[in-house]
Amino acid sequence: MKVKDLIEELKKRDPEAMVVVDGYEFGVDELQRIIDAKVILDVNTKGYAGRHEIDPDGETIVVHLPRNH
Repeated sequence: MKVKDLIEELKKRDPEAMVVVDGYEFGVDELQRIIDAKVILDVNTKGYAGRHEIDPDGETIVVHLPRNH
């Protein structure tokens, strides 16, 4: 995804929404998609995990930029 495509996708979202990325890994890859998700904040305390957890029952709406699997 190019910057101009990312900007257009982000314009469709709430500008106050948090943006989250996947937890610790290595290497980089091109962004392929953006997902609207809900999270539970501050549930993970391990250094190798992201602080928040995606959960359909979460109360915080976020914009998730997932790794390509």
